[in-house]
Amino acid sequence: ALHVAAGKYTPPWIRKYVMRAWDPEKAKTGPQPQRWWDPADRHSKHLPPRAAIVGIMRFRGMHRLKRGEKSADPWALGPLCWELDRVVPLEPPILNVDGALGLWRVDKMLGPGQLRRLKEAVRDAKSAPGAGKYQVKKKKRSNPRSE
Repeated sequence: ALHVAAGKYTPPWIRKYVMRAWDPEKAKTGPQPQRWWDPADRHSKHLPPRAAIVGIMRFRGMHRLKRGEKSADPWALGPLCWELDRVVPLEPPILNVDGALGLWRVDKMLGPGQLRRLKEAVRDAKSAPGAGKYQVKKKKRSNPRSE
């Protein structure tokens, strides 16, 4: 599960990378609370939910950052990159979840209704392989022979 901490602001190191990758046009079709959020605006009244599980994802693997990958993929932070698949937002998010630093067990942190809802979301995500996967846009190379 993807958990957003309870703090009142987004830490600068997270904001930096989110701003690099944020696509305001794509966000307008996302979950309602994030449609008008501008990660560059530190005083925005449209913040993502706090102390909440906002989505689920599958950890597919990891690899070392490759040469040129940062410029092609705004989410590639390195030196180790997590490969995420089936990233699915929870709409509405599961609220009032304390969470913990690092990886933690949801069955110890959620109530029965919250856990049931999360399990339903996992079942739905399993039926949608590749959902939410970030696709790196390939740059078109001009072919000098065709000109």
